[in-house]
Amino acid sequence: MMDYYDKKYGIDSGLEAVENFHQQRRMFAIRDGVLRIAPENASYSHAQWFVSEGWIKPGEDGLMGSATRGFVDSRGVFFYKDYDFSFDAKAQAEILNFLQELVDNLALDLNLHLFGGLIRGGPGEKWPGQNDLGALRDLCG
Repeated sequence: MMDYYDKKYGIDSGLEAVENFHQQRRMFAIRDGVLRIAPENASYSHAQWFVSEGWIKPGEDGLMGSATRGFVDSRGVFFYKDYDFSFDAKAQAEILNFLQELVDNLALDLNLHLFGGLIRGGPGEKWPGQNDLGALRDLCG
């Protein structure tokens, strides 16, 4: 089943470098107007998380394109939609609406920055954000 999602992502999720990247970050998603935070040290993708929650399955994965999702790591907070890691005005408005809750739940450093979208890199690399929206301290509350 993960081959289906790997093809859509264009990534081999079984590579050690990819699993290591996944494990060092903390995933989140906004679904049905609720901020959801994945377990710590999850070594899998959003697609795998969504499958395990029963939110998507092969051929019925529209949530990947509609839900604002992302992750937090030592570089900042990254948000995006779809398999191409893009973002739009709706995703930006949604993350800004839930940003304080995310900061509070994960006790984030307010010096971290918020990034919309990702610029693809190699497997397991830390891909840079497309758009730096500024420091969390300037965007929260």
